[in-house]
Amino acid sequence: MTYRILWITLSFFIFSAVILFLVPFFLINLPVDYFSGKEFVRGEKNTKFQNHIFLVSLKYILGLILLGAGIVLLFIPGQGLLTIFAGLILLNFPGKRRLELYIIRKRSVLKAINWLRVKSGKEKIVNIYGRE
Repeated sequence: MTYRILWITLSFFIFSAVILFLVPFFLINLPVDYFSGKEFVRGEKNTKFQNHIFLVSLKYILGLILLGAGIVLLFIPGQGLLTIFAGLILLNFPGKRRLELYIIRKRSVLKAINWLRVKSGKEKIVNIYGRE
């Protein structure tokens, strides 16, 4: 019984430490115009098919982990909304763009992301309402 509690506690602290570094990494490295109102398209990469499948699978697994962790962090102290947001950015599903824009337009979320970006020397996210 005590080993189970020890493992749960240890897993929680390790997972929290990983989330503490991954979420800012993804949010800081977003392009400034990611939420410009246009569909954001990344450039084509010259990777082999096997590497592409591996990277896409890794991206989805990481996105699901961040999404799950964000939901848990909503109920315990932590950056729940930012973690959910980082997980959603990594996943692809119908309606993703609309959900991303809905979340980023929350004043507290945008303020937190821009604060994080300014602290790391990056530009603030711009044009989130799709207007020129």
